Amino acid sequence: MTRPYDIQNKTSIIEYAKKLLNLTLRDKCGEIVAKDKSNKGGFGQLLEKYYFLYEPNSDSEPDFKEVGLELKSSPIKKLKKLQYVSKERLVLNIINYNEVVNQNFDNSSFWKKNNNLLLVFYLHETEKEKIDYCIEIVDEWSFPEIDLEIIKKDWNIISQKIKEGKAHELSEGDTLYLGACTKGSKGGNLREQPNSGVKAKQRAYSLKQGYVNHIIATLVNHQKENYGKLIPTLAIAKRTSLEDIVVSKFEKYYGKTISQMEEELDVTLNNKSKNFVTTHPIT
Repeated sequence: MTRPYDIQNKTSIIEYAKKLLNLTLRDKCGEIVAKDKSNKGGFGQLLEKYYFLYEPNSDSEPDFKEVGLELKSSPIKKLKKLQYVSKERLVLNIINYNEVVNQNFDNSSFWKKNNNLLLVFYLHETEKEKIDYCIEIVDEWSFPEIDLEIIKKDWNIISQKIKEGKAHELSEGDTLYLGACTKGSKGGNLREQPNSGVKAKQRAYSLKQGYVNHIIATLVNHQKENYGKLIPTLAIAKRTSLEDIVVSKFEKYYGKTISQMEEELDVTLNNKSKNFVTTHPIT
């Protein structure tokens, strides 16, 4: 089938994707997408099949393998001040426990598939059909160096647990930006794992909701900067954990009361507020 974009040209694919902005799948694909009652897939599958004209798949290669570009769609919500936030984590590829133990980050299935993303964010409105969701943000995403350093550490934490035969103990609380979320029906989809006789729930790599919010804010503001100013340089990201960086921001206030900190920071807090912190020393 001839596609309305050049599969050998990343710019062509991205420009074609951006024609979706402020429109719906019904707008772009016509009634053909509405008439296919056999397709019970989610928004992403409809996007692939009817707009990009390829069959949804679970290949280990990126969707546009010729240019190394992976297509991902995700729902967003709009807040009062015209701000967008993610509705959920962004699920990536399934984790193959038996393969991960023989991989490093650079040759991992995660990195091969997801190092360059084409993101399509659509406004989720419960009362509407999927084909009538308005597409609000479309853009390419490559991980900034500082973010990538944290994601590498997250991947290694996940990988190490699998190597130790503890895939059944994986938790999204283990990591910061890149998670290992359960994938499939609750309590089902158990998989064999290496170095253990205990079966583990099927999991997929995912970008956590907080990090997806950062991506959204960056794309909307057209600024390719690191995640806030918490980690100032790549060198610090490489040698220091995020937990240590956060702790260092608070250490100078250890042992001080709220009133002492108010004076030092030249601020006045509302002590009648429901979220006002008690005035015992911070330890």
